[in-house]
Amino acid sequence: SYYFGNLPKGQQHHSFLDVTANYIFKKSGFGVFLKRNNLFGKVRFAVYLVTDYVLSNREVRLRAAFVTLWVTYTFSSLHVLHFMNL
Repeated sequence: SYYFGNLPKGQQHHSFLDVTANYIFKKSGFGVFLKRNNLFGKVRFAVYLVTDYVLSNREVRLRAAFVTLWVTYTFSSLHVLHFMNL
């Protein structure tokens, strides 16, 4: 979480949260990895630069929230990875 003191209300705090979960089935050799990006659904992030000579700001569009699922399978010495975005 970031805090910027002299900004308008609603633009002072920027929080980002990603969630990941990983589970490996030891007997079968399968594994599942699930990742959810941008949990709060923020659309923009403001970047501010303040120095003795310059005051600038710009907004960066954030990637839309999405879920990624990986399924892995481990052979005796070979590891196979498959992923998809949901």
